[in-house]
Amino acid sequence: MAMKLGTVLMVLLSNQGHWFGGRGGAVTIQWAAEAKMPDAVVVWSLAYANVKIRSGHIGLTAQSSGQLGGHKAQGRTAESAKLVIEDALAIEEAGAQLLLIEAVPPEVSGFIAQKLSIPVLSIGAGLPCDGQLLIVSDLIGQFQAFTPKFVKKYANIAEVITKAMAEYAKDVKAGAFPEDEHCY
Repeated sequence: MAMKLGTVLMVLLSNQGHWFGGRGGAVTIQWAAEAKMPDAVVVWSLAYANVKIRSGHIGLTAQSSGQLGGHKAQGRTAESAKLVIEDALAIEEAGAQLLLIEAVPPEVSGFIAQKLSIPVLSIGAGLPCDGQLLIVSDLIGQFQAFTPKFVKKYANIAEVITKAMAEYAKDVKAGAFPEDEHCY
């Protein structure tokens, strides 16, 4: 569950022992940095509360895409690149074990990968990172309405699913399914 900045800080300040490491049992999180937010404050607050950051996610995130008006690359201007780099450094300094960079130019992701001592994975951030990542539903072509620029579809499973569903509906309407072999 993604939490907004105010929610994270409120939980940390008012209920640290209960949620993080206490009865709530949360001891690690994935932090998705968001554009125009003081991420370093949040990262340091989490570290202060002894919450370990398993991995960080910077650049384009699900949380920021709505604020940005859709899937828009980050770090394309000097000012934006500086913010992405600052987020990366803060997340590593807080103890993250891994960083995911999404929709950031290879020049910026490469600079970050060289600066950090933790593995840096790319999702649309080019080759200079330590590894590549794609979402399986994108990779197999499960959805047709939108495909991010950085996705290479290795299959068109949506076509297969559509055909299978049409055949199923046809069989049900015709009374051809279920047959005896499909019943107990």
